[in-house]
Amino acid sequence: MHPDHARVAVEAAAALALDVAGVDIRCRDIRQPLDEENGGIIEVNALPDMIDPYLYFQGDEPDVFEQYLRYLFEE
Repeated sequence: MHPDHARVAVEAAAALALDVAGVDIRCRDIRQPLDEENGGIIEVNALPDMIDPYLYFQGDEPDVFEQYLRYLFEE
């Protein structure tokens, strides 16, 4: 994934004052910057679905689900 996608997603969540969000981005090639692909955000979810990251990103990828749960239950 191109770093531009993460930056745009974080900015979108911050603009909506969301500390956690699911940001859906549409583009032709996720390896390219959004402006080169004529891509953009199509949806921002205040209550993101955590099942997909849990099911699809197992192994070497960061455990997004575990990080999210730790964030929710920090003391």
